Amino acid sequence: MRITTTPKFLTLKQQLEQQTQEKVQSQAELEAQQQRLIALNGYIAVLEGKQQETEAQTKARVAALEAQLAAKNAELAKQDRTGT
Repeated sequence: MRITTTPKFLTLKQQLEQQTQEKVQSQAELEAQQQRLIALNGYIAVLEGKQQETEAQTKARVAALEAQLAAKNAELAKQDRTGT
């Protein structure tokens, strides 16, 4: 039995091959998008970490300034009581 290839068969085969190629390309594009998303999530996490670090540094600096202010106020109050 001999199989003959008709133009219609070739067209269907070509369409199938094209769809398979498009599926492979779509899958590759999806994987690339997922990798970009992973990278962006990592970058966002780094930025959030830096922001939290900055907030912690700001709170520490404010606490130090408040301590200095309290010490100065105590010193002024002591001077007022002693009359100097």
